[in-house]
Order: sequence, then structure tokens, then C-alpha cells
Amino acid sequence: MIDSMEELIIQKFNKINFCKKMLLTATKEDRLDFIKDIETLTLQIETMLDYSSTKVNNDSIKPNKRGEVYRARDFSMKDLEKYNGLGDNSAYIAVNGTVYDITGEKLFNVLAGLGIKAGTDLS
Repeated sequence: MIDSMEELIIQKFNKINFCKKMLLTATKEDRLDFIKDIETLTLQIETMLDYSSTKVNNDSIKPNKRGEVYRARDFSMKDLEKYNGLGDNSAYIAVNGTVYDITGEKLFNVLAGLGIKAGTDLS
């Protein structure tokens, strides 16, 4: 079952996708409005993800959804690229310096549908 936070993020990604499609046929004035809407929605999503990560990540040792415990660590871009969700690889994304494990999340499929790839920095 999708929690309310994830549902809101999916709705905002859908709105971003709608705005991207509208950019193709919009007038110059309307394009600026759509771009502002995309920027606002992106900021809202980043804020929600930041809130979600600070709510869960209070210290360096954390359990994930499967009950597995892991330790927080630093990632380089080269490290992050390995977690692209292909084959047996986990799917990670980074937003504003925080890495999120989206392996097995329904959100991962939504992001992939929007052309956003795991193993990348979305900032």
C-alpha cells in the first residue's frame, strides 16, 4: 500500500509530467508559467524527501523497510552510478546531497516512466 507521502510525491511528478507536455504547445508567456510550476513542484518534492529522510535518518545506523540494518556512508558520483537498478543492482537516487534507496519502491517505476534514471543525482 502506498503511504500518503509517496502518493503526494507521485501526484507532483504527474503534474510535472503534464507541465512538460504542455511546454510543447504553449505560448511563450504560458511556457514561463509552466516552467515556474515545474520549479515549484520540484522544490516541494525535494522538501518532502528531505523531511522524510530526516524523520527516518536520525543517526548513522538505520533499518530499511525489510528490517535490514545499514550504516550511512558517503557516495561519489562513480559509486552512485553503480546503483542503477539494472539486473541485480539496487536503485539509488541522490537529491541535494542525500542518497535514497528506492529499490522495490513503486516510486521507482514512476521515476523511470518520467525518464529519471536510478544511479543519478536529481538535484
